[in-house]
Amino acid sequence: MPRSDVAHYQSLAYWGPVSVEQMEAVLDRMDLRAGARALDIGCGRAEILVRLVERSGVSAVGIDRSAAALALARDAFAERCPEAEPELIERDAASLAYPAGSFDVIAWLGGPYVGTSFETTVETCATWLKPGGYLLLGHGFWAEEPPAAYLEATELPADTLATHEHNLDVVARTGCELVDVSISTRDAWDHFEGTILANHEQYAAANPDEDGVAEMIATKRAWHVAQERWGRDVMGFALYLLRR
Repeated sequence: MPRSDVAHYQSLAYWGPVSVEQMEAVLDRMDLRAGARALDIGCGRAEILVRLVERSGVSAVGIDRSAAALALARDAFAERCPEAEPELIERDAASLAYPAGSFDVIAWLGGPYVGTSFETTVETCATWLKPGGYLLLGHGFWAEEPPAAYLEATELPADTLATHEHNLDVVARTGCELVDVSISTRDAWDHFEGTILANHEQYAAANPDEDGVAEMIATKRAWHVAQERWGRDVMGFALYLLRR
């Protein structure tokens, strides 16, 4: 496994605590025509876009700041949708700008914000939708107040996330219809966290003398311990599907 900024996601279809079955159920709620324009912000390996092309023949636009992620996306399209001509752009999401009504589908699965926050991301993406278009958001939330020991162990600020109720309020302010809400299961979380740690362990075992590897694996193990002890109870993740 080559070391890159996305190597720890190796073998994960979605780069968040989302199962394939969970995502399929949400995608089933979309009524799309061939040629509909779909944007994925922080697309990673472009699994959402590839599945939308396979399902509906959409025109795909993927944005990611990682060249390694976009290389995986190109490989996925070449293997599974060789006739597709996706537009894959290496760019940070913060400064993205599109005219109103540019897309039939926009996906944002907990990646870099458009603007500065979850709120600006949701508000901005909603304006880029065509009437009848879908906005698929994936975002974390505090299921309960995180203990100080957890925040100290992970170095997460308490305001990293808000509550599920806050997320629902943010999406409601768009004026879009809330079509579906799907909260990730504990099994999905465990698979996600376990796979990331296993990928780091694999790399560290194969490259024990590389500069920074010892520190890297120590940090990842400490994170995993904190997630096992506290995070699996206090941190949640949900998919929110809206329609304009």
